[in-house]
Amino acid sequence: MENTPRYGDFAFLMVKQITRIGAFLDTGEKKDLLLPFSEQTCKLQEGKGYVVAIIIDDITQRPIATQKYKKYINRNVDDLKPNQEVDLLVTHFTRLGANVIINNEYEGLVFSNQIFRRLKVGERLKGYIKEIREQGKVDVVLQKQGVESIEQNSFKILQYLKNCGGSSTLNDQTEPHIIYRELEMSKKAFKNAIGSLFKQKIIEIKKEGIILLENNSIKQK
Repeated sequence: MENTPRYGDFAFLMVKQITRIGAFLDTGEKKDLLLPFSEQTCKLQEGKGYVVAIIIDDITQRPIATQKYKKYINRNVDDLKPNQEVDLLVTHFTRLGANVIINNEYEGLVFSNQIFRRLKVGERLKGYIKEIREQGKVDVVLQKQGVESIEQNSFKILQYLKNCGGSSTLNDQTEPHIIYRELEMSKKAFKNAIGSLFKQKIIEIKKEGIILLENNSIKQK
């Protein structure tokens, strides 16, 4: 399988069977992956998924899984840059937000105020580096920041309006979760984008919602 996890990967795998030597995880191939008891950090349940790293066992020299994945995370984040698009794997949640593995190598955090829909442990999604702080701590957001994000969001809103026949009941009074459900963007990003479209005289903003003006369009950059 194309997405079959390999040595060096971080993955979210389901427990297929628990035996006297450990748990066997479903990799999507005929051969399951062993998660030995010595590499477990909690009591496992069959049919449930867990985040693991895939390493080589010192004794057998064969791939095994470990829940002690944090020691295999790369702490040198020099290759990461602000606004860089990255692949994310959600590992767990804290009071601060969602902890993620970035590009199958680094650790980061999506703060709660940057999450606009329900995320799940094991979910893979795209994100963007927001900031790299002291001690290599990486803040991640789920949407692009800055002017470029406004242009992309403006294009998305325009396409949405066209699909809706030229108008929508969405406006700056709409609840954030509804905006995210319809457009997959935050309310702040939505307000910035419709403000940009309004200034360009591409849409009208009314109490009833937003309206696409005739013979207007915006090109995606």
